[in-house]
Amino acid sequence: MPAKKNKPLVVFIHGIAAHRLVFVFLRCWLMCRGFRTRAWGYRSVFSTIPRHAKDFRDFLHEIEADRSVTEFHIVAHSLGGIVTRQALLYFRPDKLGRFVMLAVPNKGSSAARVLSRRMFAFSKTLSQISDQEGSFVREQEFPQGVETGAICASVDRVVTRESSKPYADVPFFELYSGHNDLLIRPKAARAIERFLRTGNFDEADEQFAADQKS
Repeated sequence: MPAKKNKPLVVFIHGIAAHRLVFVFLRCWLMCRGFRTRAWGYRSVFSTIPRHAKDFRDFLHEIEADRSVTEFHIVAHSLGGIVTRQALLYFRPDKLGRFVMLAVPNKGSSAARVLSRRMFAFSKTLSQISDQEGSFVREQEFPQGVETGAICASVDRVVTRESSKPYADVPFFELYSGHNDLLIRPKAARAIERFLRTGNFDEADEQFAADQKS
């Protein structure tokens, strides 16, 4: 039990129209390297971002109250990053360590704008992550004092590189991948692990450069 208690916990939160199972590869990667993991699921297409964020906030309260957890990190994909940002505005856990964003539409998504006007017009959540001026995500505050790193996919057709980066000085890592492929790429897993341990992507950048030359 003491050994388990000393292992940092990583909480995963998925994006829109996804499921907790999308994190199987990343969870296995981190568990094999000394982390504990949990994945939080929600009905992402329905309701609103504030509603999802309040539900996630309640989950974070449970983590905070868990005596077996001394520190935990959050890894969020796509919409999950926006939900996390909002939840951290409602409640900032004392045990929170680092926050990794994977292809998160911090400045909105053109794909969300198009889909919210057509086949997913019923989804308030989708319209809230549109890149249209005045959308929820374009007006959303960023929680202060949270050690954050961002990873983007260079061939992402859902979230652009510019949108993936929430502000200028956040540690940032880019790799050749599609939007959802990030969740099954060893390079992404290495970058996530590096940031959770050190707060930067330096070693991951060096490995990526070496891979490009080979």
